[in-house]
Amino acid sequence: MPESWVILIGGPPGAGKTTLSRALGKRLDIVSLTADDLVAAVKCATTAETHQGLFVNVTSDYEGYFTNRSREEIVEHSIIEHEAAWPAIRHVVRRRRKADEPIVIDGWYFHPIYIPDLGIDQVHSYWLHVDRAELERRERILHKPFTNTSEPEKMLQNFLARSYWYNDLVKEEAEELGLPILNQDGTKSVDELVNEVIRQLPDSG
Repeated sequence: MPESWVILIGGPPGAGKTTLSRALGKRLDIVSLTADDLVAAVKCATTAETHQGLFVNVTSDYEGYFTNRSREEIVEHSIIEHEAAWPAIRHVVRRRRKADEPIVIDGWYFHPIYIPDLGIDQVHSYWLHVDRAELERRERILHKPFTNTSEPEKMLQNFLARSYWYNDLVKEEAEELGLPILNQDGTKSVDELVNEVIRQLPDSG
């Protein structure tokens, strides 16, 4: 594998991006990074006054946010946050590429249409698209600990609405740009997805 490759793994919350990224990094013997950690670090060095978009949905009341906000507002906040987070992610990608240091970065903060903005080669993005029934199954398991709301089903459905929006967006934009889509209906193992990515990497043999 060319040492300068940067691999991006995108997909909705609950898609298994970080699990795939770590497994892929281990298989290729390169560093893996989740954009969640990168964005969290950026937030520690900024404020809502200096970088308003990064803090648009920051709240200590996670349950209340997803229970009481409209689905439209939740999606709008996500769009704003993604646009605000992208410059930091773009900087890391360009820095790694320039230094010929390979890395796998996963996250839902970037969109397929952001990739041309990088303006560099040897960056390969792969987009997890999850069957809706499988996405709901996963989120029902993940949301079991969140009980500090009088309307747990409303909270879950609002959260899922955001996930469905991004899930559909990924597929639509990736198809339009001819970027690889990793379809997950719940039957594919992590190893199978890793193999799928490696098969599609140029000159992977």
